[in-house]
Amino acid sequence: MMKSTLLGIGAVALILMSCQSFDPKDPVTDPTSNRGDLDRPVGIDSGLVARLVYEGGPSPAVGQALPSRLIVENTGNRKVSLDTNDLHTRHLRLSGDAASGSYRTDDRLGYGPVTLFPGMTVEREFNLAQFFGNLKPGRLEVRWSNDRLVSDPLALDLGENLSNLRVRFQTSLGDVVMELFPQQAPQTVAKFVENVRSGFYDNTVFHRVIKGFVIQGGDPSGTGEGHGVDFTLPPEFSDLPFVTGTVGIARTSDPLLGSPQALELRQQGAILEERETYLNSGASQFFFCLSPQEQLSGSYTAFGQVIDGLDVLQRIGDVETTGSGPGVTRPNRPLDEVRLQKVEVFPSPQQ
Repeated sequence: MMKSTLLGIGAVALILMSCQSFDPKDPVTDPTSNRGDLDRPVGIDSGLVARLVYEGGPSPAVGQALPSRLIVENTGNRKVSLDTNDLHTRHLRLSGDAASGSYRTDDRLGYGPVTLFPGMTVEREFNLAQFFGNLKPGRLEVRWSNDRLVSDPLALDLGENLSNLRVRFQTSLGDVVMELFPQQAPQTVAKFVENVRSGFYDNTVFHRVIKGFVIQGGDPSGTGEGHGVDFTLPPEFSDLPFVTGTVGIARTSDPLLGSPQALELRQQGAILEERETYLNSGASQFFFCLSPQEQLSGSYTAFGQVIDGLDVLQRIGDVETTGSGPGVTRPNRPLDEVRLQKVEVFPSPQQ
């Protein structure tokens, strides 16, 4: 039976966990046993094993939180006394191309000794990025060790700090600049920046414009059907609101969008199996909101926000289109082509 006790909160939470059922007749596993000869100090032969685990998303990057966990487990057959103050993050050691800076935060625990029975673990949750500044893109290896214990290395490949980048869309009607949201949509932002740098979006068109609603582009075929796109993106829904100028990833619309059932499902954090096909259909196409669209929040991935050029968006949003009436084969397509001439990334002026 799993038993856990939270001994702290926040980035330095300490948790005691046990996956073992105690036998009250066995002095080794009975937590009420007072046999002092079973208490053993922390040592190489104590049965304690330390390991580090990264618990963040699949695309760790500089400038993002790096949630991690230190786990010390009693793998032996006797109970062991352990001073939790030995689990200090000051014992973390970095190496690799990404390692830079020095330990910069004091996080004394002050919980004191605990007794670990066989099968029990003591765990610390922390944000690795909180304790080390000036990390760089590249390979990062992290070890935790004290006088008696050494963890296996935790290896991370850190991407660049995408929060420091801006994106410029050079359209046939003017320029639009947006900031990125890598904290809320790390995989989407990373793939979008990769596409931009490869010239994927250059010399494409906005194939869908709905006045007061959205402008959609990003399809290299110019049809909105996504021909030739060989990747999809996982949904990265967040609580970011879709307001005027929010940039989101387009996907196949699902029948529950905007319904009371969809709102209830989002509030419960549930995703129906039949919706997964729709939710995982995002790829290269993106859209700009021309007005607040509250119904999209929690159902579409928001990955950026326009910070300059809203007037350009409104000009594009006002162009004449084919509309969406009966017999229209390509609905809402601009009658006069609006071209996305070039898209580029550049450093934020504040950096």
